[in-house]
Amino acid sequence: MPVHVQPRQNGQSKINFYKDGWRFFSVILRMIMLYDPLRIFLPLAGILFLLGLLAWAAGILAAHRLIFTNSAVLLFVFTLMDILLGLLASQVASSRIHYFGDETVEIFESTEDGQNNVPD
Repeated sequence: MPVHVQPRQNGQSKINFYKDGWRFFSVILRMIMLYDPLRIFLPLAGILFLLGLLAWAAGILAAHRLIFTNSAVLLFVFTLMDILLGLLASQVASSRIHYFGDETVEIFESTEDGQNNVPD
């Protein structure tokens, strides 16, 4: 079915690409972190690991012997910390969401007094 759209009659759009785009990106990032934080942490860990491998290879080529450079060790440690933080965030996210046998999902939110609204 065709849709007929008329041009704007007056004024300009109030949407700013940079300001509103950043807000949109931050909302999407927060939603991902709330429900599936490993989607953020695992790709970052992969990038850090590859950078660590590149730093290690650069150290071997520069020194002409098997050596671990400080930057390679640091990147490998950051990779491990990122994976562990992602697993912790995943545990926290999964403890807030309760799946039932059917398609029902409940998210436990904290109230202002710090109590959780856990159903009976």
